[in-house]
Formats: sequence, structure tokens, C-alpha cells
Amino acid sequence: FPSMLLLACDLETVVKDLFYTLTFQCVNWFTNNQHEENKETMALLDAIVDGLSSDQAPLRAFSGNCVREFINANKENSHDQMLSNFKSLLRRIYSLATDRSPSKRLGAAVGVLHLYKPFRDQEELVVKFSVRMAKVFLSSLRMAERDSENAGTVEKTKLCVSKIILIIKKWISKLRKDAGLGKLVEFVFAEIGRLEENYRKTCQEHFVEICGVVFKSPLRGIEKILKNKGKDVLFATCEKGLKSCVGVKKGSKITLDGGETLIVADQVLSDKATISFFLGSMVASTDCYDFLMKLGWKKFEGGKFFESVKF
Repeated sequence: FPSMLLLACDLETVVKDLFYTLTFQCVNWFTNNQHEENKETMALLDAIVDGLSSDQAPLRAFSGNCVREFINANKENSHDQMLSNFKSLLRRIYSLATDRSPSKRLGAAVGVLHLYKPFRDQEELVVKFSVRMAKVFLSSLRMAERDSENAGTVEKTKLCVSKIILIIKKWISKLRKDAGLGKLVEFVFAEIGRLEENYRKTCQEHFVEICGVVFKSPLRGIEKILKNKGKDVLFATCEKGLKSCVGVKKGSKITLDGGETLIVADQVLSDKATISFFLGSMVASTDCYDFLMKLGWKKFEGGKFFESVKF
């Protein structure tokens, strides 16, 4: 299968046309499998997903087309087999989305952008998988923050997240019954104070979007979250990095206000690095509080933000 996909992207027109058609025929044939996790079907999926993370743009694009063809062909399967095949595909895409390699995460985003159209109109698939998909690709976007601008991962992953949120908004009446939707709102809210700027801004934007359809307004969404999780979650969200980390040495741990642990593994933090980390945390906290104020939230009693100005 990998060789077949490569030949479908060949520069020679005759070879390309021949294997392009053959590959699509194979996708349709092997998607109509009778047994769960059929070896041939899984081998084909592995080849397609490997192609998504290729450094060769034509192969990556063609593999994306194969993903779309796979989803379209999968509609003709029995109910259980359709779900099984879709799970198998998503499991592989999620593995790419959370990989350290930028090219693999880019491939995951390309895959979802190609399956978007056939996926958005299938109610059962949307209800079962869209919330989890949103969380995975938001996490992938956070990882992309450290990538080179030339990698293209931030742009593609942001677009991917936007498409998934659009699907969720479209099917919101069906998703209201899913407990996972409330968890998604809580997850996005918890991320609006992250240090990574692109990721933070994206979470703020989509928090407003999701709350607009789930709770009618972001303020109602915040009130619901604080009622369920406690008032301290507001400060844990806005002040994730605001703890003094002066004098931290290699191998030490810094516990952030959000409950996370930063392990200093690469080098001893100099005063300069410590101050840089702290100032980045201040910027993130300031931006988060500014975001909440612009929404109209006024209940900010407590927290360490203003105390930290004395750092």
C-alpha cells in the first residue's frame, strides 16, 4: 500500500493516473470489510496515515483525499462496522495529533480537514466523536506553539479546531444530552490562561462561541463552571504560572497554581530564565483577566495576581 500511494503521486502522468484510480478502488474495496480490525483494512489505514505525515506535500494531500474517500465508502457498511472503521481511523489520527513531531501533527490536521465534510453530516459520528476530537486538537494546537512558523502546524491546527467547533455548534441540540459537552466547556475554560499565546487566544475565542450556544452567554457559562468546580477554579485558570520559582535547580519541580508540575530537566534555571518565565506568566494572567473583564465578569476577590506584582 505505501508504494501504491507513492506511485499515485508520481510525476509521470500515466503512472499517476493508473495508481490514483487503483488506490481509490482499493480504499472502497477494503473499507467494505466484514470483520472488525481486518488486517488488510488496517494495513491500508496505516499506509494512508503514514502518508499524511509525509514530508512530501503531494503525498500528504493525496493521503488526505484517501481519508475522505475512506469516510465516504464507510457509509455503506453495516452500523457496527462503520463505527469500528471510524474508530480505527481516529485512533491513528489522534496518535499523530499528540506526537512530538510537527510533521505528524500537521498530518493529523490535514486528515481531519479532509474528513470534515463527510463527517459533519453524520449525526451519530458527530455525537460520539466530535467532543473528544475538539479536545485532542486543542491539545495539539498547544504543542504546535513551539514549532517553527514554517512548519504550518499552528495555522492548520487552528483551522482544524475551528471546523470541529462549527460541527459541535451545528449539532448542539443533539450534543446537549452528552455529558462530555459540559466537560469540553470546562476544559476550554481551564485553558484560557495558558502561557502559549496562540493557544490561549484560540481557547478564549472558542469558549465564547461554545458558551453562546450551550449557556446563551459566556457569563452564564462561567457561573455554571464555578458552581460545579468551586470559586478557586477561576484563579487557578488565570494564574497558572504565578508562583515564585527563584533558585530552582536542575531536576527540581515547580508546582503551578493550576495544579501542574513543571520539571526542570534541561538546565539550571538562571535568574534571567526564571524572570522570563515569571513575566510570561504575568502576561498570560493579565490577558486572561482582561478577557474576563471584557466579558463583563466582575467577581475577582482573592487570588495571587496583585501580590505577584511585588515579585
